[in-house]
Amino acid sequence: MTKYEKFLDKAGVISEESFNEIINSLPDFDIDDADFSNLYDFSSKNEILESIFSVILNQWNYVYVDNLDFDSKTVELDDVETIEDLEEIKNALSKWTISNYEDLKESINEENKENDEKSLLISLIMDLDINKLKEIVDKYVQK
Repeated sequence: MTKYEKFLDKAGVISEESFNEIINSLPDFDIDDADFSNLYDFSSKNEILESIFSVILNQWNYVYVDNLDFDSKTVELDDVETIEDLEEIKNALSKWTISNYEDLKESINEENKENDEKSLLISLIMDLDINKLKEIVDKYVQK
């Protein structure tokens, strides 16, 4: 073992074998985009993964890891905007299980239904003549 390897071992940095095990469980990503400066424990696969996941998930708006576990290859995500995004992420993380997949899917579908209903109501309002619209505003909107 070289002095550098001894240094890494004493510093508590995971082994190259363990690091490669992490990398092999993930889709391709640019390691240069990962920020490891805030790591507290360089021996924690989960902590290292959190930094890497932020790079991988960056291509989808606002998606972030809420919880993850390397040993069980499970990740809990939050702020997934669309079913398409969820499916893309699921495919990209094919070696991982999204533990809250069904909950995310249900939540996105509920939000879509609500947005569809809002759009319908807005279109109905847009079709009203100005006098009817004023009447509704006067009756239901507090000034």
